[in-house]
Amino acid sequence: MSSQKEKAIFSSVSNYTGKESLLYSANKILFNNKFYIREDNKWVECLESIDKFENIGFLPYNEYKRKVCVLQEEINKLTQELKHVKNKKNATKYKSRKNYEENKHRVKKVMKDINKMKAFNGQNVLEKRITEEVVWNEDRTERKKQLKQLYIESIKSTNSRTQVYGSYKRLSLWMQIYAQKSPNNSNYSEFYLDLKETIEKGFSETTKFVTRIELITKLFENLPSGSWAVCDVPVTFYNLIYKDCWNDIFTCIKDNSQFPYDKYFNSDIIKSMFGDLSLNESQDDNSVEEKEVGEEIECDEEE
Repeated sequence: MSSQKEKAIFSSVSNYTGKESLLYSANKILFNNKFYIREDNKWVECLESIDKFENIGFLPYNEYKRKVCVLQEEINKLTQELKHVKNKKNATKYKSRKNYEENKHRVKKVMKDINKMKAFNGQNVLEKRITEEVVWNEDRTERKKQLKQLYIESIKSTNSRTQVYGSYKRLSLWMQIYAQKSPNNSNYSEFYLDLKETIEKGFSETTKFVTRIELITKLFENLPSGSWAVCDVPVTFYNLIYKDCWNDIFTCIKDNSQFPYDKYFNSDIIKSMFGDLSLNESQDDNSVEEKEVGEEIECDEEE
């Protein structure tokens, strides 16, 4: 309870201020929009240009709300600018509008094939047989011979897609065994370096080939065993479809969800990146040109 003395003081302050506000803090007073400081037991009006509310350590609600609104407007403006910069960056990143649009149809083809493979009963016997074929050999020369033969089979144009995927499956197993036997302690794994040396390709082409192996490995992690034997996805797609799209494809498999086409192929996104031209929606899903299975690796725009 307040004492009689305190009540008297409050009443005096109330009668004096009337409808105005009076704020006091540590020998500072803000009254009637004037700022006073107590110096040598005397109250002196501060005529300097200062932030009165900041100096007294108080912010009225209306002033607080105004500042919040100003900050929100700045955040919204920066968000729009960031979105614009990101879209411009993506346009540079993806370079070709035609290839970007064709990725929609490639993704649709991949998702269609994934749905088919999900219904596959699985081939545990086939999976086991292939797994048992790949056995670590301490002789590096012999290992490299096997890697080279699998590489040749993977690009042979006369091979069926099942045979091609069989080669990639074996290469995937080799990559996993290499990782167990010799953990990567540098920029390039021992598997990568052995493969590069045996196929006699540069770093760029070797990287694209290993990327295919890695993506194929991840693709079948959550699909029925042996489903790679019925996979109809052209192997060139692993380098042509953007990495961001592949990440969402893998999420779709794991979560049994639909691919977020609007995230990439919304007309507004296309327009912001490449200009005011509409997606060619009339293009048939199967009209994307597919290269022969055995052709050399094609470069992806997105490194």
